[in-house]
Amino acid sequence: MWHRFIAVSLSLLVLPATVLAAGFEYPENGARALARGGAFVASGDDPTLIQHNPAGLAGLDGLRISLDGQAVWWATEYQRLVQTGEGDWTDVDPITGERMRPVSNAHSPWLTPFLSATYQAIDGLTLALAVYGPSAVGLRRYPDAREIAPFFWDGVYEENEENAREIQEYISRRAPQRYSMIELLNLVAFPTLSVGWEPLSWLRVGASGQLVYAMMRYSLSMRSDDVAFLIGGDGPEADIIGELDVSTRRLGMTGILGVQVRPMEQLSIGMTVRPGFTLRQEGTFRLYFNDLQANEDFLGLRQGRDDAIFTSTIPTVYRLGIAWQQGGWLGEIAGSYERLSVVDAYVLEPFITIEHNFDNLLPPIEVDGEEILFEKNWRDTFGLRVGAGVDLRRAFGLTLPIEAFAGYAFERGAIPKSTQNLDFVSQNRSQATLGLGYDLGRARLSAAFSRTFEPTIEVRDSKVFMIDDASFNPAPGTSPEERQDALTMVGDGNYESAHTMLMLSIESRFGSARAAR
Repeated sequence: MWHRFIAVSLSLLVLPATVLAAGFEYPENGARALARGGAFVASGDDPTLIQHNPAGLAGLDGLRISLDGQAVWWATEYQRLVQTGEGDWTDVDPITGERMRPVSNAHSPWLTPFLSATYQAIDGLTLALAVYGPSAVGLRRYPDAREIAPFFWDGVYEENEENAREIQEYISRRAPQRYSMIELLNLVAFPTLSVGWEPLSWLRVGASGQLVYAMMRYSLSMRSDDVAFLIGGDGPEADIIGELDVSTRRLGMTGILGVQVRPMEQLSIGMTVRPGFTLRQEGTFRLYFNDLQANEDFLGLRQGRDDAIFTSTIPTVYRLGIAWQQGGWLGEIAGSYERLSVVDAYVLEPFITIEHNFDNLLPPIEVDGEEILFEKNWRDTFGLRVGAGVDLRRAFGLTLPIEAFAGYAFERGAIPKSTQNLDFVSQNRSQATLGLGYDLGRARLSAAFSRTFEPTIEVRDSKVFMIDDASFNPAPGTSPEERQDALTMVGDGNYESAHTMLMLSIESRFGSARAAR
């Protein structure tokens, strides 16, 4: 039973931690791109074309150095609900009988830089370097029982034993989401080398070669019925906290291919593709036992080996944009398509051992690299981006070199409601953007603001369930329907999410025609 519990626990741990890596990003990096709603494939005009469409780099002259900084405030609130025997929905914890409070993530601004440089080696050929991360929030943090009730983990349980029931009820009220997620930290960096070439006056082609560094840390609470039985309690005191901490020991590789066609002076068409790739991360999977479980005079649970290998698949992404520019005005409409349906499973290979004080009854728990697959049912997704801008000096004869932008983006959700979780609270979402640019000749300043609008997600058929060993060891003869009924679902409830983004950019230009203005 213990082996089954650990294996299933690890497999479920994979699901939330991989969602961000699967391409769930906000429209784009770069202040000028964001200001246009991410419609930058055909009409982009700054070094962030390294990501958006490297073919457009051929249109950048001289030497340019650019720094973009992105701050995202991501606020999520979740009210967990459970179904009663009468079929109604309630916020009362079925284990402790306590009302479960709504929980929200700690949403301090998440900062993402984009540092890039371009150099026109010869007329029509531009080289570029960049280091940046995806346009996404890499940190989600929710109430943690270790912080709410530290005495369960700080070695003084016996001194507080008389308050145990009160603290257990407090945990149930304050951290009802702990069985689906406590914290997710996901960092990704793309060191990139790009080239843009204009072989013909109407044709530009380009490519970006990228290394991929990634690290991920994900934690949640798990429950063992064996532990609950041995300690004589079925509340939070039976929780075991698991934490997966992995990173790329060998850098991954990917790239972006792009083309721009100009059949008319005012009209441009851009296309890009980022091929899918496999990312392998290595590290540890640690189990955190509370004082009651780790007590040397009782269970004495302790971990030995803690190695883990995590492999994920990143889908292919296609983008297409059509832009029109005339008299200081520009407009672009762009679409994206992500083949998320090819992500059929993620693979976790744990190498762990757990020792205990019952060697005469049970051997130590050992999991030695057995591949654990977690099947997905994601779907292909698409996005629509519309952006417009105006150079006020060119369009209206103003003396100040100011540009104004506006945009809109729509993203179709790839996650079915039944697998919605706290890692990335989103179904279909819309985003409105505004921005300004100020051209100083040798430098250009840009700023963008966006707000994402998402409807409340009401989940009543969740497939996200508590990791509980008894659920995976049904009695002989148990039907699939009876086994499904035995699962304790922890993903039902109401999810609300809102995102606000602010982005600033400074681009310095040397030896270019624009810098000489």
